[in-house]
Amino acid sequence: MPDTNPPTSDLHVLIIGAGITGLVLAQGLKKAGIRFTIFEREPVDYQPTRDWGIAIHWSVPMLEKLLPATLYARLPEVLTDPCHPNKKIFEAVSIYNGQTGELLRDTGMPGMIRVDRNRMRKLCGTGILVQHDKSLTSLTYGANGTGVTAHFHDGTTATGDIIIGADGARSSVRELLLGKEKAALTASPVINLMAKVNFNDAERAAHVRSGNPILKLAFHPNGAMNFTVQNVLNEDDPRTWTFLVGASWPGKAEQYPDNETRLAALRKATEDFCEPYRSATLWIPEGTRVSNNGTHYWVTIPWDNHDGRVTLAGDAAHPMTPHRGQGLNNGILDVVNLVNALVELPDKSSLPGLVSKYEAEMVPRGAAEVKTSVENSNLAHNWDTIMESGLITKGVERSAL
Repeated sequence: MPDTNPPTSDLHVLIIGAGITGLVLAQGLKKAGIRFTIFEREPVDYQPTRDWGIAIHWSVPMLEKLLPATLYARLPEVLTDPCHPNKKIFEAVSIYNGQTGELLRDTGMPGMIRVDRNRMRKLCGTGILVQHDKSLTSLTYGANGTGVTAHFHDGTTATGDIIIGADGARSSVRELLLGKEKAALTASPVINLMAKVNFNDAERAAHVRSGNPILKLAFHPNGAMNFTVQNVLNEDDPRTWTFLVGASWPGKAEQYPDNETRLAALRKATEDFCEPYRSATLWIPEGTRVSNNGTHYWVTIPWDNHDGRVTLAGDAAHPMTPHRGQGLNNGILDVVNLVNALVELPDKSSLPGLVSKYEAEMVPRGAAEVKTSVENSNLAHNWDTIMESGLITKGVERSAL
């Protein structure tokens, strides 16, 4: 059975944004035989300066439905430890007391995986023709209630039946729908510093990886720390292991304006943590880039979808704080709901009802998930309330909405 089907409908979907959500949407539409064009603001030779890992758990069965079988079979290539023979190591997240080393909880779920964001994006883009360097500037609508045109900064345009904004937390589509003020992100009152590290030392790498080999979190009166494996080139040679070492605590990241002050702040924040967390930051090589992964959110509200001609998905619709790992999973749920609905679309005149039905489920779900993520982040960064946070009480399970 072929992975994709030839177009069976004259429906034309325009996707704005070629991140993971946009590319998974493109793959789902291609697999279903629905015509699409996908646009990305970044140039084709853009090299990301940051990298991070993403947990995919309750949405894994949906991802399998959306991707071609040949691509889904290649998911092991983009795991943060593609070399490990036992993939069940990805199914647990260990949460520790950062003062004592006491295990507070093992959370996770069967089938959970953790992927490298950049490699996952590349995999999902396999066989997808992306039009790069396309910054959206405006939208116009057909006078007869059908058709929508995207206008880009280079003077080009594209017209389709529906635009789906999957252009991330700082979504241009969301801003055009709601206006700059209503679409604006809110900054979380939590500093989140992260370094991608290779210790270049087998003993040090093995020490900091002790315990959970993929992802462990530690909570302390001074804040939180996360330690994840990002890539393993050789399971038997710890010198080849790359890690993400991060810490977060209440405050404003603007007080650390350069890399030197961020690295010093990262070490200072974790100096009273137990092992192996303390050493994980002390051993970061000088000159290592420390990024300010400032966390932002936007509580989903309804918008005018212009008779079903524009909608949002993924982080464009519900950008949330990351501390319970729900963002991409909700984005994949958005995509499977959209693809399922478009496959059943009897004709273009049914688009207004279809999109309104999609948004009637997604908007309240997105708003609730964003609010829950913010509450969890605040609870998790207060030593007196950490045990009440969703990460402790619920783990990564899907919210009941």
